[in-house]
Amino acid sequence: MTSCVIWPEHSACSHDPHTATCPTKATIPSSTLSLKQTAPRPVSHSMLPRARTLLTSALNHLSTTARTMSTTFTHPDSQIPITLPSETETSPTLTQQELLAFPAFKTWHATLLRSLALQHTIPTHPFHASPYALKSIAITGVDRFGHNPSRLGFVKLRADVRNTADETLPGVALLRGGSVGMLVVLTVRGGGGAGMFRKGARDEEYALLTVQARVAAGSMAFAELPAGMLDAAGSFAGAAAAEMEEECGLRVREEEMVDLTGLVWEAEGEGEGEGLQRAVYTSPGGQDEFVPLMLVRRDVSKEDMEAMKGKLTGLRDEGEKITLKVVRLADVWKEAGRDAKALSAIAIYEGLKREGRL
Repeated sequence: MTSCVIWPEHSACSHDPHTATCPTKATIPSSTLSLKQTAPRPVSHSMLPRARTLLTSALNHLSTTARTMSTTFTHPDSQIPITLPSETETSPTLTQQELLAFPAFKTWHATLLRSLALQHTIPTHPFHASPYALKSIAITGVDRFGHNPSRLGFVKLRADVRNTADETLPGVALLRGGSVGMLVVLTVRGGGGAGMFRKGARDEEYALLTVQARVAAGSMAFAELPAGMLDAAGSFAGAAAAEMEEECGLRVREEEMVDLTGLVWEAEGEGEGEGLQRAVYTSPGGQDEFVPLMLVRRDVSKEDMEAMKGKLTGLRDEGEKITLKVVRLADVWKEAGRDAKALSAIAIYEGLKREGRL
């Protein structure tokens, strides 16, 4: 048997004495009431604030629980169970269709499964005796870009990867997909004529850098190679050409570009059959980002090169505020030494030149 106490704000209650709860009263177990009591005991005014706080907290908890209930589906190809969180104040809803169509997820999922399969087919594989398998995927966060809420930017997940001995691998990953970096080499000719690069020239070479705020690095003036996200078609050259015009004010045709990373793994193969991208992976311990590196070479006049120094560029409506910086190519390693793209591009550029492939 239960008993109800009426809150001062309510003058009446339709409570059924046979039910256990009441929305407008505080429910008190019968064991706490005297058998001789015939009427509810008045609530002390000092107890009301505390009671209201507890009630509000309980209602908020129920509301949050209802909104954070997850859903699980099976991947149509791999049959791996994938858990999606429902909408919360900090994580918008992600649908099954959106996730399966997200290029970064598709690439990551296919590459991981291909790599896991090699454990079984290569006897010398370090995990051949006790191979790992992808057991499940839990999506833990979603970020969207731009003014269009349907455009996925980042997807954070936790993959359960374990072997036959029940040993696990670190599986937290931030999926963002590929971006492209450009090494822009400028050569100043003695006479000052500007134009396309002439192979075999021995004039001093310069590199074009961008300086911009990078909040993730805690920097308001981060020097790096020009870079940008891949386009919807995943075209390295197409994305690079667009970024060159947006960030550097240079119009570059796709046929002018040299795929530096493509040249490296064209000869060496692709990740021993794992299907890795022909690109540099900037932080494989926690994210999937891969960066193909493109080379653009231009002959410029001294006047044109001077005009580039300190030039303000970038798409302001997208929050880009970029300043151009021109440095000697030989100094890129220290002028942009904190940028993994820059160091990788210089190493590959010099290596290909030593082999006579540039």
